[in-house]
Amino acid sequence: MTEETTKLTLMRHPAGAMELMLLACLLCIPQCSSYTIKSEGNGFRIRELTKVMVRFKMVKNEFELCGVPFGFTIKDSASKPVPNSILLLKYADRTDSFPADLTGEALFVLDSTMLQGNPLICAAGKNQWPDLSMRMSFTLGEKLQKTNLVRLDSLQRIETVCGLVYYPRGCEPVAQRLADYLPKAAALIARLTGFQPVDFAIALVDKPEPVIVTPDRARVADRTYTLEPSSLVTDSGADRYLSNLHEWTEATIRTSFAYCEPMPRWIYEGLATYSEYRMLVEFDTTDPVRPRLVASAEKQFGHAREWLGKQQARGKKTVGVGLLAWKEPGPQQPMVETEIYKYQLSFWFWWKVSQRYGEKGIADFLTRAKQAKVRDNAGFLKVLGDCTGNPRIADWLKSADIAETIAMIDEYLAAVKAE
Repeated sequence: MTEETTKLTLMRHPAGAMELMLLACLLCIPQCSSYTIKSEGNGFRIRELTKVMVRFKMVKNEFELCGVPFGFTIKDSASKPVPNSILLLKYADRTDSFPADLTGEALFVLDSTMLQGNPLICAAGKNQWPDLSMRMSFTLGEKLQKTNLVRLDSLQRIETVCGLVYYPRGCEPVAQRLADYLPKAAALIARLTGFQPVDFAIALVDKPEPVIVTPDRARVADRTYTLEPSSLVTDSGADRYLSNLHEWTEATIRTSFAYCEPMPRWIYEGLATYSEYRMLVEFDTTDPVRPRLVASAEKQFGHAREWLGKQQARGKKTVGVGLLAWKEPGPQQPMVETEIYKYQLSFWFWWKVSQRYGEKGIADFLTRAKQAKVRDNAGFLKVLGDCTGNPRIADWLKSADIAETIAMIDEYLAAVKAE
């Protein structure tokens, strides 16, 4: 009798925090490594997975994974998710069950008992099995952290014409203020991009970061909403308002250009960052949240200004920004100091474009690029050059004039604080 095996591929796919996935197929992407684990029937032992993480030096030992949520999607014989199915952890003396949500995903938080008991992970249904994928989150450059798991159906909900806000009991005033803000955010996204904003939901939770809300999409009346969690314990007003606007803008742009993957990051990240600080200019001056948003902007741009000042003190007049080659952080794009400043530098690129050629030109650029099914930097730059009348606009993405950028930072912050 031959031993059944399942080949796994370790893929790094970060987005702010890093996400690790073990996929039951060999993906043809750079820097991937494969590892074979033993299968038993329609499942596999939990330590077959945890050993992979140690093997690839993501953790020093398996017990560092305690407190981390593992997510599995239950699938049928046609590889389709099975809603409301059951994930089982079978020990020698007992069986623990974890119900899946409407997407077929079931989650549990790993603990030392699981590692010591090494249960079989399998599905309860006939001809069903847990898809060999798991989600873990941790901050780049830091150790794995214990993650708080929150079920979406445990939260209350406010519905607006522009989106949803989920919140814990007793937090309705905060949730209502955020719900009142959604129409303004949606209007800004529509004006800036020229696209209808995607359906979007924010889940306020009373747990500290890091936190995972399951399922990671909200489904109401046959509509699916992109869902962003926000901690009422550790997030600031800037996170709840501006960071969520960033994610909403990015989701709208990337959904509109779904045919273009990977899409140049200077476009979607740059415009998402632009939307944050554009909103701050328009934010209601009587809103008590505004001072915190201004303070957050001052802090972020203060760091960028300090970094630029150091370059200037070394006699430099320009700084290479490399936005055309800006990729998601990972094995080939480490998260370094200059990587962080690219968010601000990409914002200043689009701010400069809007100041010189008008904000409407940004929406025209995106509309024309989508109509032409543009897929690469050369194509996007050609369209942007046509929209602005500046055929050398790519130079702004390669280097930034230090004195000009510092002056723009000072002018922007002075205008925001004067409002």
